[in-house]
Amino acid sequence: FHGKADKVIPYAEVEKFCAEARHLSDKCELFGYDNASHGFFTPRRKHGEWYRETLVEMDRFLASIGFLPASQPKLL
Repeated sequence: FHGKADKVIPYAEVEKFCAEARHLSDKCELFGYDNASHGFFTPRRKHGEWYRETLVEMDRFLASIGFLPASQPKLL
């Protein structure tokens, strides 16, 4: 989860990191958020929308690599 407007860690750097991880056969999924800055997914921003969305996507990812049981999380 990375804000595309992040000025602390540019989005392009995260894209490179993810590409390198994939090249090394690791699983990497990058979720980019337009107009989102560093630390964007707190409950206080955007009325918690990004917070809830990232929790659901995190659950899906962790289930896909076997860290959580498979489920169908839903946005609150």
